Amino acid sequence: MYACGLATHIVASKDLLMLEDKLVEADSSDDHTISTIINSFSHMIPLKQNSAYNMMDVINKCFSKATVEEIIVSLEHEVVHHPKEWIKNALRLLKKASPTSLKICLKLIREGRMLGINECLKKEYRVVSHIMRFDVTKDYFEGVRALLLDKDNDPKVINNFGNHT
Repeated sequence: MYACGLATHIVASKDLLMLEDKLVEADSSDDHTISTIINSFSHMIPLKQNSAYNMMDVINKCFSKATVEEIIVSLEHEVVHHPKEWIKNALRLLKKASPTSLKICLKLIREGRMLGINECLKKEYRVVSHIMRFDVTKDYFEGVRALLLDKDNDPKVINNFGNHT
């Protein structure tokens, strides 16, 4: 969470109650006071050597492409030059996922950067509602069938009329 910018501090779970007590004791809304208290409990944890975050340049280069197809091609190129396990796993998962769902998710992520959390959650709810009503595609349910029900891991391509092709 810290490495990808979603967290600002790392505090050990064993210290959380003490941190909470100190913040309550301080009884202040002053940014400097609060930061000083949190910093006193915070510490850095080094990234694992095989962490994908040690390759942020590759991640940014590949996942900044305009389309899902371009992202996959870029990852395929990178796996040749950087045969890291996370790249292989990312490719495997992307190729296994519903193409429609991948495109919807990419669009939501790109649009979500400019929105607040409430707007993102509303938008995601609307999208999921449409998918569940078959308004967008029927491949979600085919994926559930293939992975969870029949467990044959062989989703069939479905046309817009719900027929297997």
